[in-house]
Amino acid sequence: LIEAGRDAGTPVMVIENGTTDRVKRVRGTLERLGALMLEGEIYGPAILIIGEVAALGDADVAKIVAEAVQ
Repeated sequence: LIEAGRDAGTPVMVIENGTTDRVKRVRGTLERLGALMLEGEIYGPAILIIGEVAALGDADVAKIVAEAVQ
């Protein structure tokens, strides 16, 4: 994505096993995505979120998800 022109500082979030009690979340920037996944021991299944919404706090994300599934 960076090579295609996306800003390396773009916020990212990865959520692994998001619907289980083994959920893991890591946040950072696009340029650190690989390192974040290694440091957080993220192996999948996972969802990758790229963009400003990835910078929101957990409470904001939970609210958005709750509204989406109603």
